[in-house]
Amino acid sequence: MTIFGNVAVDRDRKNEDGRVRKYNALFVAEDGRLAPPEGGPYPFVIKTLLPNYREFDDSRHFFDLRKLAVERDCRLSELVTPVRTECARIGCVLGEDGWDQDYNVSPLSLLAAHGPDLYANISASPYTTSKNHKRHRVFSAQARELGAPLAYVNNVGIQNNGKTVFTFDGCSCIYDGLGNASVCRPMFAETEHTLDMPLGGDVPFGDPVNPGRDGIPEVCDALLYGTERFLKLCGATRVVIGVSGGIDSAVVAALYSRLLPRDDILLVNMPGRYTSPTTVSLAAQLARNLGCLFNEIAIEDSVQVTARQVDGLVAASPDGSLRETLSLGPLAME
Repeated sequence: MTIFGNVAVDRDRKNEDGRVRKYNALFVAEDGRLAPPEGGPYPFVIKTLLPNYREFDDSRHFFDLRKLAVERDCRLSELVTPVRTECARIGCVLGEDGWDQDYNVSPLSLLAAHGPDLYANISASPYTTSKNHKRHRVFSAQARELGAPLAYVNNVGIQNNGKTVFTFDGCSCIYDGLGNASVCRPMFAETEHTLDMPLGGDVPFGDPVNPGRDGIPEVCDALLYGTERFLKLCGATRVVIGVSGGIDSAVVAALYSRLLPRDDILLVNMPGRYTSPTTVSLAAQLARNLGCLFNEIAIEDSVQVTARQVDGLVAASPDGSLRETLSLGPLAME
């Protein structure tokens, strides 16, 4: 038996934007066939709760199970049902379905009414500081309240949506019916594990949860992992970093020095007329400390080129009704 997530398409129906109907879906494959939710209209589980806050914009692309219940004129509880397999009845949810504290419906509670043997949550949950601390608190409590084992499986990797690069830290974990944690995987590691798991909710097989909060080492690991994967995604093997002599650029340079050979990193300081000798000296010292390539390029020549391009430039509207000659005064030049 295999459980996996994918986009499910119903070409006979449309989303609310008029495009072909798409569901954020979970599939259970067994013996060469897809096992559907009990009494479900499709051979896959449809995500119930679509987040639309911060970086999430799920309803822009997908049709959720709540809307499908309204469309089919039935109760949501009729569509939130376990998947029956040869080994167990599994209550399957996707990502946000397990973070239901701020919603008026709980997919896990609806599944619990059917008494599944265990629960599975497949997720693509991006890393934020101490995210795993919250996961342990939430999912351990859910397993304990549901009285059945809960397997949480999270994506490992990065995603570039054109505006932001998100890192996915994995940290998959299995909880027994008492809320104890077992087989908790490390951050940013693609792993596999085999576990002989008893299905009884009162049979412990894990250890009490004692989640810790992220410190500097964990944040550093997240930055290094995301940066390294993004470099590979772009095919970049060498970088140029502007170093001012301040903390921000020093941290960036230090991170890259842990990912690339030192001769593939060029640190550039661009002093101007108001740059202090101290910051220039600190930038050079940073390069010496890291053993990277370094150069100092005065920014004044570049400023003058831009100034000559802009000062005296005649700008006009396409119809000629507006016309202005741009002028850079001494204050603007500073």
